[in-house]
Amino acid sequence: MKVKSTTADITYEMTEDQIEAAYRYQEFKYRVEDAKGHIYDMFNSCDCDEKAFKEEYGVTYSEILDCAENVAEQFLDDYDCNIPENDEFDFIIWDNMRQLREAKKAVDVK
Repeated sequence: MKVKSTTADITYEMTEDQIEAAYRYQEFKYRVEDAKGHIYDMFNSCDCDEKAFKEEYGVTYSEILDCAENVAEQFLDDYDCNIPENDEFDFIIWDNMRQLREAKKAVDVK
């Protein structure tokens, strides 16, 4: 299949598998940005205050932001069109925060 670039006057020959891989790659990038947006909304609800965020959620903003790729990957792996996307992102983010808190507790106990 021939694909024409929208940024340069170039046409590429791509197989169906290459097109699918490019689509999945871009979809993942978009979902990472979605995850970061949801995490930022949580941070914003704490008036963008690191201390307030940590008190509210038990993890730092940076710690959960570092999980954005994991959140996106889990979202794509578990996607269910019957669950609203915002709810699914929130559930996955909350679960990642829970895991981070448990990991911190396990380290603190040692």
